[in-house]
Amino acid sequence: MYPLTNLQETIDRIFKNGDVIIGSLLAAHQENSEEGCRNVHLVGIIRVEAAIFTIEQINKNVNILPNVQLGYDIRDHCMDRAKAMEHTYDFSTHIHFLEIVEDSNGHPVGNSSACAQCSISKRNTTLPIAAIVGPYGSRNSLQVAGLLQVVNISAISPSATSAELSWSFYKKFLRTVPPDGFQARAMADLIEHFSWKYVAVIAVEHSYGLYGFRALEQESFRRQTFCIGLVEYITPTQYDSQLKPVIAKLKRAENIKVIILWIGATHAKDLAKEALSQNLIGKVWIMSDSLATKTPEYLGNDLMSLGIYLGIQPKQFQDRNFEEYLKHLTTKTSYERRNINPWFDIIWRKEFNCSTNNNIQGYTRCQDNLTITDEVFSKMSDDFIPYQIDAIYAVAHALDMIYKCKTPLGLLPNGACPQTKPFVRSSDVFLYLRNVSFQGITGRIGFDENGDPLQAVYDFVSFQRNIDGNYVKMKIGFWEAKGNPMLEINGSLIKWSNGNSTLNSQTSEIPKSICLEPCPPGTRQTTTVSCCWQCIECPDGAVNAHKGSPNCTKCSGTQKSNENRTTCVDLPIENLHWNSMTGIIFAIFTILGFVFTFLTTVLFMRHYHTPVVKAANRDLSFILLSDIAAGFVLPLLTISQPSPAICAVIEPWRYITSSLSVSVLLVKTMKLLRAFQITYVARWLKKSSASSLGQFVSVISLNSIQVIFAIIWGAVDPPFTKTEIEKGQFVIITCIPYRTSLGQFMEIAMLTYLLFICLVCAFYAFKARTLPENFNEARCIGFAMYILLLSWIAFFPVQTSLGGWYVAVVSCSTALVNSYALLACIFAPKLFIILRHPEQNTPEFLRHELRTANSIKPSTFSHHSSREKALKKETVKSPFRQKRHCSTRRSSL
Repeated sequence: MYPLTNLQETIDRIFKNGDVIIGSLLAAHQENSEEGCRNVHLVGIIRVEAAIFTIEQINKNVNILPNVQLGYDIRDHCMDRAKAMEHTYDFSTHIHFLEIVEDSNGHPVGNSSACAQCSISKRNTTLPIAAIVGPYGSRNSLQVAGLLQVVNISAISPSATSAELSWSFYKKFLRTVPPDGFQARAMADLIEHFSWKYVAVIAVEHSYGLYGFRALEQESFRRQTFCIGLVEYITPTQYDSQLKPVIAKLKRAENIKVIILWIGATHAKDLAKEALSQNLIGKVWIMSDSLATKTPEYLGNDLMSLGIYLGIQPKQFQDRNFEEYLKHLTTKTSYERRNINPWFDIIWRKEFNCSTNNNIQGYTRCQDNLTITDEVFSKMSDDFIPYQIDAIYAVAHALDMIYKCKTPLGLLPNGACPQTKPFVRSSDVFLYLRNVSFQGITGRIGFDENGDPLQAVYDFVSFQRNIDGNYVKMKIGFWEAKGNPMLEINGSLIKWSNGNSTLNSQTSEIPKSICLEPCPPGTRQTTTVSCCWQCIECPDGAVNAHKGSPNCTKCSGTQKSNENRTTCVDLPIENLHWNSMTGIIFAIFTILGFVFTFLTTVLFMRHYHTPVVKAANRDLSFILLSDIAAGFVLPLLTISQPSPAICAVIEPWRYITSSLSVSVLLVKTMKLLRAFQITYVARWLKKSSASSLGQFVSVISLNSIQVIFAIIWGAVDPPFTKTEIEKGQFVIITCIPYRTSLGQFMEIAMLTYLLFICLVCAFYAFKARTLPENFNEARCIGFAMYILLLSWIAFFPVQTSLGGWYVAVVSCSTALVNSYALLACIFAPKLFIILRHPEQNTPEFLRHELRTANSIKPSTFSHHSSREKALKKETVKSPFRQKRHCSTRRSSL
């Protein structure tokens, strides 16, 4: 901006008459509070020159508007809304005045023609404007578009991108540049491309910034791939006091590495100075088109040195004709055109320190062949000029369609064509503008129902230092909206500053911009504010194996979470098992039981024909030894992990093995009692114990009832496994005897029968305890019965009231006690004689012992004379005295 003190600063209008006039609102100056509209806007002057050049080119083109000359009425609004409204009002009142003094056919009414000519003369124009090109910027466009909507005048802006201007309220407003809705989509794609999750936005608090941010926010909500964690607004004016707290907030948000700027160049420059003063460097700044279209020189080193600058701008097009025209424009030609564009001389003065006019004080006259250098051309270049040229051509094409219209092919009702005399109506121009379609500099030109262009193409640019240390703007990719938007980025062209050391340091690593690192496995991510989260450890029994997951998955009932809460592990099975200390102890005792049973069997087989083995009833003894071995199998099945098959076997197995051992002992007891003709023995038991076959049949018969019960039990309601879970601690698999009352009845029946024969056996063993010493095996049988009864009394309440580990332990213990009791009480005394006193295992010793017993206790048999005969008979058969562990030995032995 350059203050002027010459004639050019008082000029606010450039006019050229023609058959049709195109109005234009441009800014050759910029107003400030101190000097008014006196600061020169060099880019604005180039835009004025581009407008004049374009209209001149159209007038030379025989294919567009032949025999029709376009004129222009260019107004300088100084980037001030009030002045823009003033010029717009001037355009609108002139058209409105002319329209109210003509009839429906466009002819003057009465003396109205004279009034119209008077008005035209006063305004230094012959005709009203057909349409307006401009203004630049959304803020001014909103004010102008609102007024033009009322007066029915069309306006085409080459740079106003606010989404608000797409509203139906501004339906007379069109533009050749894509609206911010497309820019927001392109910006969102850029953010997603680099996986930035948490960004900040600084927006100017007027339509451009407000609606630009809103469009980006809508993209964030729709995509759910990134979030806007911080938003700060800056007022359009008097914003100096707002910059310091804004930068302070950004500095505190260390995790936000990406800042989006939806502000103007003046705001950005002042913001950069404050950021440098607070040492806010190393950030990624994404600039909207209002900044990205500027040159690095225009933005300044303060802004460029803050970090990484990426920009989104409408695709950069070039009008070769206009560029060649500017580069070949000499000071001589400029002087000759001083009445066409009086503001252009300011460029020579400010860039070359000379003037084409001798009357300008303080400046020498420029040489006639002086041209614009590449450096000056780069400084004055503007990416929106091609969009401005296409806007002017759009008006020209609409006018061309009007002048070439043939009834009934017109767009007016009934196919009528618009009037061209005495002037073209602006309302008709708007109708034809909505229907133009031609290939312009920026692509295919046309407008949708909102007045927006039919295509949207953006360039992504990066501002960075070159090898000479100067800042340059480099294209790094593009975005195009055709069906599915297409994004292409060449990330290798971007130099990522690490922000940790000098500003010249470079790295290839893309900065991360996230609220927090994704929560590690074993935790869940819970949102606290927009796109930010806390990491909460998964509760016990729930896991999460993935980073950043918002949920923890609950483990199944038989599992628990591991220590890191990353995976579910099976709960430990607390059953007795082979590796547990308790299981090992039971296994050792079981193995020892098998060994003792095997050794007993071997010894009985080796001494098969000795008196001790014969008197023990060899057949029943081997059956009992087999049953004892079967009893030792029970702890092994209990230690094994329960399964349906094991449970189906183990429950009836316990009753059958116990019943078998009791039935054998009962038959043995009956044999002893029969030998002495005891009267209280049942007759059928006496007969059944008379022979080996009868004894075997008795054992089978006594156990057949249990077998029948077991078969019915297994058929109608077999035992099954049940998994009992102690939540989050362990699992116990147990055998459940039954599901229904029928199964319960069968178990109770087996238990009742077992207890019945136990009590019978214990009763007769108790009665036989006073038999002679040779035959007091009944006393040992009695002890075995007492132990078995006590073990069942201990086991059954535990099975019905407790569960799990306790039942297994008691089951193993009682099974071992039963088996060891039978070995100790029934077989240990006999083994003691066989191994320690073989001299007593002879017929002679047994006859001597019998005679001694008869002489000591004659009264024992005096009340039953018949027993004496039996005793003699048994003596001939070599009965012998049983040695016992369960009673004290007689002193005679």
